[in-house]
Amino acid sequence: MPNQTPEKKPDAVRETRLESAGEFVVEQHPTPPKGPADKTIHPRRPLPPVPEKAPKPDADEAPDK
Repeated sequence: MPNQTPEKKPDAVRETRLESAGEFVVEQHPTPPKGPADKTIHPRRPLPPVPEKAPKPDADEAPDK
């Protein structure tokens, strides 16, 4: 099996301890809560116009047959 290298194992694995966030209650709501009044999501930019059909090629740029 070419191009295989042996796996490198770290000498020591450092353990990270996370502090508890405490207890909380999760509630189900039919709609999300209203956000702050001073913050809004930006409006979506309009999409560029799409032509109804492909433009006709110019007579000067006609492909050679």
